[in-house]
Amino acid sequence: DNYRTFSDKSILKGEIVANFRKAMELNPQDDFAALNLGRLLLNLQDYDNSIAALDQAIAINPKRAWSY
Repeated sequence: DNYRTFSDKSILKGEIVANFRKAMELNPQDDFAALNLGRLLLNLQDYDNSIAALDQAIAINPKRAWSY
C-alpha cells in the first residue's frame, strides 16, 4: 500500500542522514559528505540543518561550486 511505501522511504532517508552525519564525524574535512547531507536535508525540507551542512561544505572547500 502507498502509506507503507512512503513510510519505508522516510525510514531509508533517515538512515542516509545518519550515515552522512557519521561520515562527517569520522572525517570532518569531507566536504562531499557535508554537501550531500545538505542536499538531502534540503530535499527533506529541513532548511536550517541543510544550510548548516552546506555552510560546513563551503568552509571546508570553498572552490566546490555545488555547495553554493
